[in-house]
Amino acid sequence: MEGRHREVRGEWIGSHTEWSLYELYLEKTMPGVKLRAGKLTPHLTSEYCLASSRIKTVERSALCNELIPISNWGLEANFQKDAKSLYHSYGIYLNANGTDLKDEIQFHSADNLFILNAMKWKVASPMWDSQFLGYQYAHNFTEWRGRKIPSTSDYCGTGAQDVISLSWDASRGAFSIMGNLLAGVGIVGQPGAKNVYGLVLQPVYRISPHFEGVFQYQCSFGNRSVKLNTRYVPSVTHYPAWVDSMHSFYLGLNCYLCPEAVNAVKLMLAVEYVTSHVDSATAKAFNGWSVFGAVRFKF
Repeated sequence: MEGRHREVRGEWIGSHTEWSLYELYLEKTMPGVKLRAGKLTPHLTSEYCLASSRIKTVERSALCNELIPISNWGLEANFQKDAKSLYHSYGIYLNANGTDLKDEIQFHSADNLFILNAMKWKVASPMWDSQFLGYQYAHNFTEWRGRKIPSTSDYCGTGAQDVISLSWDASRGAFSIMGNLLAGVGIVGQPGAKNVYGLVLQPVYRISPHFEGVFQYQCSFGNRSVKLNTRYVPSVTHYPAWVDSMHSFYLGLNCYLCPEAVNAVKLMLAVEYVTSHVDSATAKAFNGWSVFGAVRFKF
């Protein structure tokens, strides 16, 4: 929606109004399997498996945002006999998204497609009340590896030709932690970019029914293949958005106004320090603090 403005090189630039179908699908549940077909949100990376209303930080990590697709037309088959058994999922998706009905109907078949395999294990441990290991792999049949995507394309696939995600989620009492190792091989849409890899570590402590403390550390590495988060950090527009390495430290406090419906209304306040580096004598990378305030609703 129109409304957000960003300062770019001394000028205020306004956003534009757009729309797309985020999700619109048919679902069939049978014993041990759930089938879905239509416009879907592919579950790639541990962070993106969480709904927007449930994420603990104001924004997902930079590496997660760099590698994930947003939503795509596709087919999925999700298998699990019961809550204690292995979960495994298989999907095929078009690199599809659009801002008008004509784009959606065309399905963007010219931009090819990608396949996704995901697995999740529940692992018993005396140290944790619950513990899960996760794996996701996506392969993209795209032509835009290391090349600029034409302006006429509505490409909205994965950020790399191959994306690998290994995750660990555990909780004990009021404490929980998420760890995610990520790699993208063959960056899509950025000339000269090749591969990126990194780590996201997020411990969370529920202080009380109303308050929750969050810390997140993330790091990413790759020769001009690391894309900084620019969605909520306008200062980054003064510096290269693609760098060789990045470290981020996030400290936040979440306030739940309705603990009985925990994600109905959530107030978020946080500070983040980002340090990035470019192996160039002429380019200065972004290093600095950001302060965030946000309200998330679910209704």
